[in-house]
Amino acid sequence: MAKTSDEQPTPRDQDNEQFLSVLAQIPDARRRYQEATREMEKAQRQIQQLSALRAHAVAEAYDEGLPVREVARQIGVSPARVHQLIQEAKTKPSQAASAPPKRASRKKGDGS
Repeated sequence: MAKTSDEQPTPRDQDNEQFLSVLAQIPDARRRYQEATREMEKAQRQIQQLSALRAHAVAEAYDEGLPVREVARQIGVSPARVHQLIQEAKTKPSQAASAPPKRASRKKGDGS
């Protein structure tokens, strides 16, 4: 996702840029390829974990009683996207360091 104009670079951004610079300077093309591939695989795993974490956060807000439209308004997405994230949370286990709180199941039609 592109940075918005009001986002400031974080130390992590600077670390990533420095790391990429070091990686680009590996003289052996095969080793550079292997290292880049290894880092891409790690980044993809992190993206999957962040995606699950985000979906579970939305589902948790919904399960706490917020209507879908209110969750959507608060996070800046459409109600349809909130429904997608709730469904995603049901199919993806949380991969965060600690498991999310147990979610109470809501009956169909509650709070939508």
